[in-house]
Amino acid sequence: MTIKLRENLSTQKLDDKLIILDLDNGVFFEINESGYEIFKLIESNFSYDDIVNTFAKNNALNGGTAKNEVDNFLIKLKENSVIA
Repeated sequence: MTIKLRENLSTQKLDDKLIILDLDNGVFFEINESGYEIFKLIESNFSYDDIVNTFAKNNALNGGTAKNEVDNFLIKLKENSVIA
């Protein structure tokens, strides 16, 4: 499964956070460094499984913990209409 970002998003990296602005409705929110790492993997068109595996490897997490963190982040992106 590939996760797609919505179009008309603008992003800006500030310090250790990423600011995402939805240009269609003017809503913005910020994500932390871990979220930014997952966001970059989504931007690079990684599949869901590859995102979980890469995130686990990069953060020395077991698969279940990484999956939970990725899933929680994807829920937040969905709630904020960042992903379709």
